Amino acid sequence: MRQSRFYFSKSFLFSSLLAILLVVSTLSTAHAALRYVAGTHYDVLDSNIKPQEGANQAEADGKVEVIEFFSYGCPACNIVHQSMAMKKYENADNIVYQRVPVSFFPGWDEMAKAYYTAVELDVLDKVDGAIFRNHHERIRDMTQPQNVKAVFVEYGVDPDEFDDVYNSFALSRTMRDSERLLGEYKVYQTPFVIVDGRYSTDLAKAGNPQNFADITGFLVTMSELQRKD
Repeated sequence: MRQSRFYFSKSFLFSSLLAILLVVSTLSTAHAALRYVAGTHYDVLDSNIKPQEGANQAEADGKVEVIEFFSYGCPACNIVHQSMAMKKYENADNIVYQRVPVSFFPGWDEMAKAYYTAVELDVLDKVDGAIFRNHHERIRDMTQPQNVKAVFVEYGVDPDEFDDVYNSFALSRTMRDSERLLGEYKVYQTPFVIVDGRYSTDLAKAGNPQNFADITGFLVTMSELQRKD
């Protein structure tokens, strides 16, 4: 009888804890909803925009796609990168995180190519911060291909391997796909985030890197809740 009561108490306690966590999560989301206002802190995307393949696949896997549009040449992107505020989303279990470099200004295309080259050569963790740092601390002008190459070589990349990827047809095609995304999502500044093909926000709306990350997290939660409706 004692053992039965023990198991009952344990089961009851576990169920109660789950209920409490659910209430806390709901209240947290409700509180955030009061803080973050559509049209002020984020925008609701046009429902006529066709979801990207990545968003559809993410939903099929039970995850939310987050796309961050950025540039190594963008001062605001450099500030967000240094803050590390968005870093937690890159490996989150419930998120498929994608970064897309933009080419709004002359020379930014070279830095966009640098990003995709780093991804292809699997050295992004090594050169990501170095590209930002070289450009914004005026160590090297990263709009110049020879300077981009110098950073990669500095971090152990074979010069010929760099050339093969940086000047490849596949990379050019990836760049064209990125430009298409910019047009479809009407990206007009950086850093700019799309969540689940439903919402967008940017640093200007958020005010600072931490708010930018917090609003992104709020929109991820909103997307998850909408799927359950």
